[in-house]
Amino acid sequence: MKQYPNVFKFCVTCAYWTGCRTTDNFGTYVKVESDNVTGKCMAPMGKGWRGQDRRTNAYCSAYKKWEVLR
Repeated sequence: MKQYPNVFKFCVTCAYWTGCRTTDNFGTYVKVESDNVTGKCMAPMGKGWRGQDRRTNAYCSAYKKWEVLR
């Protein structure tokens, strides 16, 4: 199990990432099975990564914090 703090601006903490993840009750971190988990980027059109698989620790300029995080 891998955890990422809510302040990291990685795909795993982004609202546009569709990978399998959970969070604690307080929204302070995100949990995934491993760093190898991928999810599709669903950032608005024109951001370059839309529809492509992205790993948990990837990032881009379209980052928007996942709503369940503080």
